[in-house]
Amino acid sequence: PAHIGYIVTDPEIQAVIASRETHTRLKPDFAGHGEVYQVYLPIYLDSGYVGTLVVGKSTEATKALMKTATVSSSVLAAVVFAGFVYVMVSHFRHNKELTKVAFLDSLTGLPNKAYLTELLDEELTSTTLGNRAILMIPVKNLSAINSTYGFAVGDMALVELTQKLLKLLGEKQQLFRLGASRL
Repeated sequence: PAHIGYIVTDPEIQAVIASRETHTRLKPDFAGHGEVYQVYLPIYLDSGYVGTLVVGKSTEATKALMKTATVSSSVLAAVVFAGFVYVMVSHFRHNKELTKVAFLDSLTGLPNKAYLTELLDEELTSTTLGNRAILMIPVKNLSAINSTYGFAVGDMALVELTQKLLKLLGEKQQLFRLGASRL
């Protein structure tokens, strides 16, 4: 209400009003601390021009909202990214554990029969065939040790045998556990 009938002296605004077209602009506010978004709307009554309505709104609230939205979306993106990383790492660890369970003997830590089968399939289908050999070592009397002294002693004997055989292996040799009484 205090600005009704206000006489405009700014030539840029006078040109906007004289054009009798809708116009927008961004200008510093009166206090000089921010910006004001202004819309100039020509007013017509009975097909005759009667004046221009100027509506202004400070951009500070919009800037604060944009800053909040930017920070919030950045935090959300970081949380989503961290969630994806967690899921990927969890699946990797789980798959690694499943592979370990599938291909390693739990008692001796040696590769098992399934791993040997995979390795042999790869070797037999390989185009670079060379000299290879397989030596199977039956562990005799393991069932007698298990029956006489118990499975814990039989397991200790098997682990001890595994450690001694591993010390004898060359660089390109590998030891597998195929079953209950075979290395």
